Amino acid sequence: MNIFFSADQFLTLVKSIYLGNEIVARHSDENMKSDYFNLESYIFSHVNNFDLKEEIKVNGKGSIEFSKKQQNEIVGLMDNYIDSIFITRLFTLLAQRDLREKYTAEELRAMSDKEGTAAMKQMVDKYFIEFNDNQFKNLRIVIDKEE
Repeated sequence: MNIFFSADQFLTLVKSIYLGNEIVARHSDENMKSDYFNLESYIFSHVNNFDLKEEIKVNGKGSIEFSKKQQNEIVGLMDNYIDSIFITRLFTLLAQRDLREKYTAEELRAMSDKEGTAAMKQMVDKYFIEFNDNQFKNLRIVIDKEE
């Protein structure tokens, strides 16, 4: 099987694999990491087949170094991803808490999947609207001093 890439497509592929492996490296077991990093090494071994010297340099260890421009783009993508995952997870956990406060466990179990999903979405949407309007301005952590 042959797959043909333009230099720009290959650069995008390399960055995609790099970004994916950043996630795998932090959140996977060694067997899974091995599969991903073997694929990364294989793809990276083809970098010199493309005119990407200004964007990527291959070092002697079989890994690559991105140009400052590419590093900035990758860091920006990773920062946006981390922010999105954090906010989505935070709002989901807050919504789950709100549902547990609003409904009894029995009422939650009695909800159909559709009803539960709608209630959850309404709660999550409330937090997204608030965050879009005010960012962290209204966020407060209340510490109960009673022991």
